[in-house]
Amino acid sequence: SNIVFVDYDSLAAGYDCLVPDFENAVRSVIAEFVNEGIDDIGMLAGTERTTDQQIVPDLRRFYFESTLRQQNLYHPEFIFAGNYTSMSGYNAMKKAIATLGDRMPHGIFIANDPMAVGALKAIQEAKINVPNRIALISFNDTAIVKYVYPSMSAVHVATDEMAHTAVDMMIKRLQNPSNDPCKTVVGTHLILRQTTR
Repeated sequence: SNIVFVDYDSLAAGYDCLVPDFENAVRSVIAEFVNEGIDDIGMLAGTERTTDQQIVPDLRRFYFESTLRQQNLYHPEFIFAGNYTSMSGYNAMKKAIATLGDRMPHGIFIANDPMAVGALKAIQEAKINVPNRIALISFNDTAIVKYVYPSMSAVHVATDEMAHTAVDMMIKRLQNPSNDPCKTVVGTHLILRQTTR
């Protein structure tokens, strides 16, 4: 009965939770692309299912689509999905390259770092210039994106801070089990490296 969900919004189900600020993170990614003069923006989105085969909604994709719609920049044909693994990022990017050809968007937001590494490999195999032809921004900013070449621009999520806060939330829950559930949103920030202009 005492559970804190990390990186999943369980408030409606009656459980404490801790999530990154997906909305402002995605808005900052889109703003960066637009500031670079890029208005054709695609996404490699992630999809996953629970053990009982329920689809886990990805708020990155939700905010990506809604923000682009608000700015009249939404192109559904520029969105490809994988399952958050490097191989799925590689395959999704290969599919995007084969499907879109010269219509490939000039900016691509990628749902997480493993997918971004796979996507970068597919782009390099296709000899597409990064960032001049395609600029890339990933999400999470784990160590791996600093060491690929070119190094990956990414939304930094303070996972250490999230872990500490989750423990604090659990202690409060154990001390006050009758309190209403609460949701904590942790801020993010965009780190620009070599995959953006």
